[in-house]
Amino acid sequence: AIGTIVVFLISTVILLLISNIITNPLSQVAYVVQLLSEGMLHNRAMVKSTDEIGLLASSVNTMAENLERAYNELESANQTLEYRVQ
Repeated sequence: AIGTIVVFLISTVILLLISNIITNPLSQVAYVVQLLSEGMLHNRAMVKSTDEIGLLASSVNTMAENLERAYNELESANQTLEYRVQ
């Protein structure tokens, strides 16, 4: 009976550790995506893994870079147009 409890406790601790290893990077990516959706285009995900979560973070960062570049180009074009109209 005690052996079963010990195995259960060890299994629970291992499960919690694995869960944190997965959910923490995903939470970080989700937070950056939320910031990007609010227009804060300078934010980047800081996940460095090479698994699927790392690929997701890299893709989010590429998307953020492209959005930021496009936004800056539009701002520049808008300022040029305003200057020409005046």
